[in-house]
Amino acid sequence: AEIYDCFTSTVLVGLEGLGLCARGESGAFVRSGATGIEGALPTNTHGGLLGEGYLHGMNTVAEAALQVSGRAPANQVAKHDVCVVTSGALMDGSALVLTRPTKAYTPVVPVNLQVARRLRYGDSLILVYREV
Repeated sequence: AEIYDCFTSTVLVGLEGLGLCARGESGAFVRSGATGIEGALPTNTHGGLLGEGYLHGMNTVAEAALQVSGRAPANQVAKHDVCVVTSGALMDGSALVLTRPTKAYTPVVPVNLQVARRLRYGDSLILVYREV
């Protein structure tokens, strides 16, 4: 997961808001090491805004694309078939899911979204959704 981290608490709120851990459990989830590079859910593998710079969300998208395509220059995670990306904080912002294409994979999309664009990045297919 690449979660926009303009404030430390934004990552905690994002983990819970995306349903990646239960409400009120993100602190313990992070402390357990689950978000580390070898954890169950490597998070912000690029180092976050403090480690990489402030590009207002584009660094999270770029890192996710590199991770999913298996070409991250540092901190490549072992399992990199899917990555959720957020940009913006708390109430305003956006989210996307990047996946590595496989013949067996069919994305599950909420009913209020439809594919607006299909983009190729190396071996990866990026689906851009819009609300309907």
